[in-house]
Amino acid sequence: MNCNVFTDYKEDGWESMNVYADILVRSLRQMHKKDLSIHVIQNATQISTSIPKNNRLLRLCLRYGVNPLLAPFSQGDINHIVDQSNAHLLRFMDPKKTVVTCHDTIIPYWEEQFDQPASWKRSIKRSIQHWRMGAMEKAGVIIAVSRVTKREIVKNLHISPDKISVVYEAVEEYFKPQSASVCRKTRDKYHLPGRFILHVGTNAQYKNIPFLLKTFQALLNKNDSLYLVKAGSPWTKEQQKLISSLGLHSKIIHIGFIPRNSLPGLYSSAICLYYPSIIEGFGFPVLEAMSCGCPIVASDTPALMEISKDAAVHVKPVISKQTIQQISTVIHSDKIHQTYRQKGLSRSKYFSPAKMANQTFDVYENLLHV
Repeated sequence: MNCNVFTDYKEDGWESMNVYADILVRSLRQMHKKDLSIHVIQNATQISTSIPKNNRLLRLCLRYGVNPLLAPFSQGDINHIVDQSNAHLLRFMDPKKTVVTCHDTIIPYWEEQFDQPASWKRSIKRSIQHWRMGAMEKAGVIIAVSRVTKREIVKNLHISPDKISVVYEAVEEYFKPQSASVCRKTRDKYHLPGRFILHVGTNAQYKNIPFLLKTFQALLNKNDSLYLVKAGSPWTKEQQKLISSLGLHSKIIHIGFIPRNSLPGLYSSAICLYYPSIIEGFGFPVLEAMSCGCPIVASDTPALMEISKDAAVHVKPVISKQTIQQISTVIHSDKIHQTYRQKGLSRSKYFSPAKMANQTFDVYENLLHV
């Protein structure tokens, strides 16, 4: 069986989508090398590398103009679009032999509920997003990365649940607890304190950064030796203003994007991962943290509860004495800390690249023989 996997460009900066594609392709090649020939498709890569990341107009022309024209000539026995952001390609390919992975429906079905009144630019953008997401109904099979995401697809796109298979994501095998020496080297490399709370990811609205900052300030009132370390996207202007107004500059360390193979040392060094998102489709950092034995405090949003179950402390995204107490317990009680460390390690074994590859291969085979 020849399977062509359509991935995002590195220049688009969607790291989690690229990580998913890399792990999936590598695992499929390892597990099914006798039965499956995988080809990664990135048409017009030379054009992509020549377009600056911040040139949105040209990058949109590439995504919605050039790629659809080339996609029909890059098909295999089975095609797999690994990011719903490219679902519009289904309109130009053989959809009956094409799988698309949907990681979430946050854009546009959640974000637009909280945006300001739409300008003409935003209205055009939303129209394109709905057109793109609406193409998923054409797919032979949709892979949802969680049961929550499956329900959202059914709810927002009115697609039959029979057409959707749930296949959980996975992280690389090197996400595991690190030694004391590795943790020390990580702290030295990024100039980190001995005790810190960690947040990893973007600063999009649904990540609930204001709540993260305000609860951290409340924790400092009980223990002023704590620090918050942020890995990932830079703060927005609004978030920078909030940090200043809360007087947190000296207690927050932003280390930006770091190599993936450095993340296990970061997770293993942290007191806990604090992940208060309002909505998620899966929650990659939560699985990364569990795999490294880093205790987790996460919001009680359905996807995060599905992925971590009882291996995380789930809090309501509302500042209250109960929320602060729940987080404080994880930070200050060695017994509770060790309990959630072990629960996370145990829960993480449910997710593996091999399991993801085998279930995805079953989707391919079933679709091939329809």
